Amino acid sequence: MVLSPICHDSPVELLRIAHRAGNSLATLRAALATDVDLVEADVHEYRRRLEIRHRKWLGPTMLWDRGELVRRRTVEVPRLAALLEAAGPAHAGRLMLDLKGLHPTLAPAVATGLRVTRWPAAGVHTCRRLRMAPSRACYGCGFLVRHACTTRPRH
Repeated sequence: MVLSPICHDSPVELLRIAHRAGNSLATLRAALATDVDLVEADVHEYRRRLEIRHRKWLGPTMLWDRGELVRRRTVEVPRLAALLEAAGPAHAGRLMLDLKGLHPTLAPAVATGLRVTRWPAAGVHTCRRLRMAPSRACYGCGFLVRHACTTRPRH
């Protein structure tokens, strides 16, 4: 990919994002110990549970990603509550949750999970697909939600 130079009168500050670093508790802690601005984690809803993982669901026992097929029981699949607890309230503004899939209950469930764990209302960054855009009511829990990105353009 070729990036065009950006012309500004003043210096531009880049946002440093630890992509996929929040998908395991060990890499989450390691990323938060650095000076990155955001730590991204993928949130999937599976059987009414909010799971943190990049791999996609393939039946009840398997997960897959490009060129990789693994048994669910052999890999760490933390839940959203465990991720929030590991991050701690001091890092409230440093998490970016990428809501995966088209489940209409995913965004409201994440908002509920944030409220139940008493996550600080200082904010959470989300990535979401436009076609699963939730109603504003699901974010009525007092959280400042910053939509950090949207879906990729289709060619």
